[in-house]
Amino acid sequence: MRQRERSWRWGFTLIELLVVVAIIGVLIALLLPAVNAAREAARRSQCVNNLKQLGLALANYASSYYYYPPDDARAGEGNWGSEADNGHYSSLVQLLAFMDQQSAYDQVNFQRGSICWNERSTGRGWDSTKDPNWTVRRNQIKSYQCPSDPNPGNIDTDNNGYKRTGTTSYAMNAGQMRIYRNWQANGIAYQPGWDLAVSRPVGPDSILDGTSKTAAFSEWIKGRAVDPTATFKVDPIAVARVFKNGEPSANYLTAGYGDGTATTHGDLWANKTCNDTVNGSDTNWDWRGEFWMWGNGGRGSGICFSMQPNGFGCNPGADPIESYMAACSRHPGGVNVVFCDGSVQFVSENISHRVWWGYGSYNGRETDSQ
Repeated sequence: MRQRERSWRWGFTLIELLVVVAIIGVLIALLLPAVNAAREAARRSQCVNNLKQLGLALANYASSYYYYPPDDARAGEGNWGSEADNGHYSSLVQLLAFMDQQSAYDQVNFQRGSICWNERSTGRGWDSTKDPNWTVRRNQIKSYQCPSDPNPGNIDTDNNGYKRTGTTSYAMNAGQMRIYRNWQANGIAYQPGWDLAVSRPVGPDSILDGTSKTAAFSEWIKGRAVDPTATFKVDPIAVARVFKNGEPSANYLTAGYGDGTATTHGDLWANKTCNDTVNGSDTNWDWRGEFWMWGNGGRGSGICFSMQPNGFGCNPGADPIESYMAACSRHPGGVNVVFCDGSVQFVSENISHRVWWGYGSYNGRETDSQ
């Protein structure tokens, strides 16, 4: 009996090829989110490590000097408006020596301002020959940058061309809105030179709410450093202000947390107004993290805990304790926070606003009622 010869067919039909391509596509679609999630987990882990370093540096600084570093330290003996005093030093500058950044710290000329606004060349921006901190200000301190935020930040210029400035993803806790606390600061960020009733030095012994319940630093998304006049969020403070004989009315200064209504004002109402995308613009303050050296509210320092995490920043002021910047990040769902005991937590953007608000003050005893 004759055996039938078997013919072998090599290759694929078009249908088989399409099936294989479809299967590969499905596998890639399933794999990519996992890869991206793993990368983000690694980036968030690095961000947590950066904040742990900040928390440790803060503790070591306090051990050496009893108080935490000021967040708007004035330079030299110049008066406000002089080139020596324009641009105060952030707490990040004071912590350099405790962050294994002694070489960068040694480059800082503390007899001049961190930014000499009045020393501008007539042509193309900064005159670096008259601004001794221009070089150190451009240092990119990796421990001050969250890897999940790739934005390179602002461009600084001098007579020799355009250079990228040293930006920061982290800012000190500027407390709750001073405007509702009779203008007294209650975050650990403080500004030397103010009346002590308004801004007094803060150290570990000052914290009445517990170091594990008081925030030290959190993160924000770096801005693009474009013209802020085009990117202001609605200003809840200007809307709320009620003057009598040139001064804010009593209820305006004693509203405290409030209940969210316009009649009582307060932190809760300001947060809602700032994040009102119906009656206000949905744009955001765009200068966050512009300079790590400059202790200026909304630019180099000042997280306001009256504003919900991953919310908007509104009405930035001229110093860190005037800032109304919300903590925000590129991490999905929340922000990293280092507390005064050195612990780091990832805080959900859905956290109770009142609990988050309580993290901002060191002496409000809000945790007693939580």
